[in-house]
Amino acid sequence: MPISPDALPVSMVLIRLPILPLGDPRLREKSIPVPDPADPSVRAIAHRLIGAFRAFRKQYGFSQGIAAPQIGIPARIMVIDPGPGPIVLVNPEVLWVSDQTVCSWESCMCFPALAVMVRRSAAIRVAYRTLDGSDAVLASDSPEHAAVIQHELDHLDGVLLLDRAVDTRSIISREAYARDPDMFNRMCSGQEFSRPAHNP
Repeated sequence: MPISPDALPVSMVLIRLPILPLGDPRLREKSIPVPDPADPSVRAIAHRLIGAFRAFRKQYGFSQGIAAPQIGIPARIMVIDPGPGPIVLVNPEVLWVSDQTVCSWESCMCFPALAVMVRRSAAIRVAYRTLDGSDAVLASDSPEHAAVIQHELDHLDGVLLLDRAVDTRSIISREAYARDPDMFNRMCSGQEFSRPAHNP
């Protein structure tokens, strides 16, 4: 059932919302489409997401994206910021993913002390709506950026990074990774492509 445009502002926008921790049942809910991406309440949610994202990055030193469920908003809105500035994607839909996969260690804002080894598609193309309601497409041939997009898309469907772990040895502390990144990166060997750890 779609979100009513006037159901979002008061409880979801005016209150400062923290990042939900692992175990909060709201992280497992599938988000619902936003009926009007140009509604002012959606822009307000986007601003909250960007604010939470920047505060987290300042505190922990990593993060390249955030999705609305991570701050308790069950709407299909996510923000990607791999470098030059944030891109807000409303109602994103995957158009295409590459058959080639990459292996890497990722972290999540909902459990920042952990790193998880995952395999993801090396490239992706996503259709979405902008905050003015326009149609747009985001394409990435960069495995790192493609992984960030897939990470946040998972959040919209109630899928967590832990669900993507390659095996039982693939969940470690970030502290352990920092002590011997070469050893852990070698665990990704044998893939068509592997890359150093990054943190969506």
